[in-house]
Amino acid sequence: MIAQTKAACWVCGRRARRHCLAAAKPICPTCCGSKRGLEIKCTADCEFYPFGVAGYDLWLKLDDAVLPKLMSRVAAEFGQHHVQGLVRSLAGGAAGALRNEEFALYSALHICFSVELDKNGRTLADRWRAEGWAGLKLDEALLMQCRSKSFVTVVEVERVLDHQRVECLDLFSADAAPFVIVDRSLARTVVRFTRMLGWLTHYPNFSKIGHVSLVVPELIRREFVDLIEGLRPKSAGPGKGASAVRDATSGGVTPEGGASREAHEAAVKQAMLEHLADLTRAVAELPGEKMRSILRSMDVWHCTGFYRLNAPQEDVIRVLDAKPDFDWVDQEPEEGDPPGVEHYYWRRLGESQEFERGLRGVFRHEPGSAIVGGLGNLKVGCENLVFETFARAKYEFGKKMIEKYFGGMVTFEREDAVDLARKVAESHEGRRAGDADQAESARTSPIPPEVQAQAARDYFLSHYTKFLDDTIPALDGLSPRQAAKDPSARPLLLELMKEHICGIETDNRERGFDINISFVLRELGLDELL
Repeated sequence: MIAQTKAACWVCGRRARRHCLAAAKPICPTCCGSKRGLEIKCTADCEFYPFGVAGYDLWLKLDDAVLPKLMSRVAAEFGQHHVQGLVRSLAGGAAGALRNEEFALYSALHICFSVELDKNGRTLADRWRAEGWAGLKLDEALLMQCRSKSFVTVVEVERVLDHQRVECLDLFSADAAPFVIVDRSLARTVVRFTRMLGWLTHYPNFSKIGHVSLVVPELIRREFVDLIEGLRPKSAGPGKGASAVRDATSGGVTPEGGASREAHEAAVKQAMLEHLADLTRAVAELPGEKMRSILRSMDVWHCTGFYRLNAPQEDVIRVLDAKPDFDWVDQEPEEGDPPGVEHYYWRRLGESQEFERGLRGVFRHEPGSAIVGGLGNLKVGCENLVFETFARAKYEFGKKMIEKYFGGMVTFEREDAVDLARKVAESHEGRRAGDADQAESARTSPIPPEVQAQAARDYFLSHYTKFLDDTIPALDGLSPRQAAKDPSARPLLLELMKEHICGIETDNRERGFDINISFVLRELGLDELL
């Protein structure tokens, strides 16, 4: 707290109890309260100014006081039935999605306050302003003045500055200038390049993304931007109003057809407002749709091949022990196993490394690598051999290798094959598959956290070393090194690496890891992402 002073107020001459940072002179509480933000251009570090970072707690109290007044005025002018109908239409059809319902309520208040027009073409904000913001104190009126200019957009987090400040970009801004959002909850929970749909309000010295915003799931971060870019304002009519195309280098919108960047920003934000229910629904439903599509295209089959032994178990085991492909597993017998069964893990070593020939570089291992992929598991009993794996391609390859390695020592009898990906896709409800299970597994895993973290570091080091020279579909078949040198492909690379960083830093936050891929960014010359 700034020490009180006995000096005279520089405005009225009465006893001053505060020091005005803007004027660098003493000031009394009355003059401070009646002139700040109007006649006095207050600084961001003034603890008495609700619209400065140092006075953020005052802003929170101010907002708590204003919100009931806004809700009361909206209810009085529009009626409860109108507001409830607007909330239902904006909820996006995502039944049971509490976050969506809260966002819809907050959006309905904004629309009633600063979007819907009366017969004279004025909004509630216009009418209230003309009344001198009746019923509001000075600071409350300043807050509502700023809030009347709020708009729907997608914000991307660029940096978490401290416990309450987050540097962001408006992805659909014409100037793409960074700004600071002050929000302690946001600073605790987001990571770099998180994207959020919400009502953005710029206040003096900081900004807010509304009481409720919707985090765009990582799985659809690009598709969601593409969806917005394809929207046109309903008010423009068919074929009117240019669409905005995001410039991945600047983060702003690129004009088409000769229109100004500002005109395109206005067009795309008008379209977002008019299609807000569709965008809310997309945040809730698109991840599930994409996940189901991915799952249906994946080779995730539970395949089991059953063989009869034509030779003693010892002879079959002798072959396995002689091959680098097979590791004996010290494992307790599973339910249903006959006495004397032996377990082996089948790795992609020796002749089995041939399976990797058709795989992308990041899925292949180099000689001497500590990380080697597997093909499946073998169980060898006195009379039977069972080969189990979780990919159809691995199963077909494994069948050929079993025939090659054992020949007449075994005879194929039957197989079971279940398309797990299709089963999961059919039952998937739109959440990130396995999130809850993975989180619970991480908490209860018998593997110490430090061992898990080291294994993750080793994996990512190996993965990203190969990644640099691997061909990537998202880069139109170029490798990251090639894309970094190609001006036309560099924006795609920047967007791809933002996705990777967002995913990695989310895992770091949720699982206590400390994975860092700065070496990749430096190698590619992407200093702007460091």
